[in-house]
Amino acid sequence: MAQLDLRCPTCGQVDKVQKVSIIAEGDVVQHHSEYGNYTYPTNLANSLARPSEPKDSTAGGCGITLGILFLIMGVAGLADRNTAGTMLAFSVLSLGGGLLLSILAFFTNSRDKKKYKEMLAHWPKADERWTQLYYCHRDDVIFNPYDSERVSMPVSNMTNYLFGASGHPQQNLNREK
Repeated sequence: MAQLDLRCPTCGQVDKVQKVSIIAEGDVVQHHSEYGNYTYPTNLANSLARPSEPKDSTAGGCGITLGILFLIMGVAGLADRNTAGTMLAFSVLSLGGGLLLSILAFFTNSRDKKKYKEMLAHWPKADERWTQLYYCHRDDVIFNPYDSERVSMPVSNMTNYLFGASGHPQQNLNREK
């Protein structure tokens, strides 16, 4: 069985390399004050945190509901034969705004559902990739030693790497020397 090569692809060293999951779960700052002791993750730990499982958004449904409410108000205002000028204008605006809001919310909701389903389909592989990542403190890059391409990438590219269809970073910093 071959030994895993943990050298950073950027600098070729191993002395400043650490597993991402260890940093994300254990790199904390302790704050002591007269009000108590607090522990919170460092900025690096937050940047390297395990991505959350995708959640389905309900915002589109709320927009559709609000749009329908405006539509009902507009229709009710127009149906009233005693509607005066200002109320008539309000009814027309409610009707138009409700229609526009309902249509926008419907299409936004459809797009969000599609994106959610894509992210959810990639979630198990993304989570597995995250557990394989290493971080080089010297070069401020992450890399996956299990990846055959042996490339490093900026921390900011982690989500693209984890959820990318190919599993390879979209922007490579450096290939192994």
